[in-house]
Amino acid sequence: PAGSTSMEVILASDTTTATIMASFAPSALAGIEFNAFSHSSSTGTSASSTHDSGAEADRFLIIGVMWQSNESIAGAAVTYDGVASTKIGEQSQTGGARRIALYYIEDPSSGSNTATATRGSSTGSMFIFVTSLSGADVFDVGGTEDPHTPALTTTADNDWMFGITRNGAGQTVTAGTGTIRRSSTGGGDLAFGDSNGSVGSAGAHNLTWDVASSSAFISVTGSVKPVAVVTAVVRNLMTLGVGR
Repeated sequence: PAGSTSMEVILASDTTTATIMASFAPSALAGIEFNAFSHSSSTGTSASSTHDSGAEADRFLIIGVMWQSNESIAGAAVTYDGVASTKIGEQSQTGGARRIALYYIEDPSSGSNTATATRGSSTGSMFIFVTSLSGADVFDVGGTEDPHTPALTTTADNDWMFGITRNGAGQTVTAGTGTIRRSSTGGGDLAFGDSNGSVGSAGAHNLTWDVASSSAFISVTGSVKPVAVVTAVVRNLMTLGVGR
């Protein structure tokens, strides 16, 4: 753990002992890496996408869903390799008949597996988007907003932001500064993407989605913390118990 600690080291057949005082602190160089993106669509009660989350350490899976029916989809109905996700948030338009939601799974199954979102009816289209990352620790913060520049206040340095957004006016959405659009299906008015890297020090940050006007927007956004690499710095060495 971070902070100072001590350890006893036995030297020369238990005749000499030494106490080492060391300080442990997380490195600021730890970073999250993009692994893969996949997507699919359906007009049935579920949409599934085969996705390879990789075999790297500290994986993190993000799932975005858009569907055309007036019903909510819980995290238990959005899975990867049969494991239920955690829901970040959901937004709706057109009297609830157009909905987007964002989900995540920490340390998902490695390799190629199926991500599935299931709803109660088969009314209208349904889209699923999946991104996997490595070098991620745990989910940090999330929120639902209406602007085309959804903001979060991260609690850790070097978070990776991600989100899903839709423009209800039918305008084409493109990625702005500090944002990459991963989605290539679902129409130009639907976008799923991320910061494609660290957003910097803890504090207020946003994704940016560009359109002709900022009307009729809904967004769900989240962020994930990077794994901290612990480094030790030896501060003092004192020999004790010589000749014990």
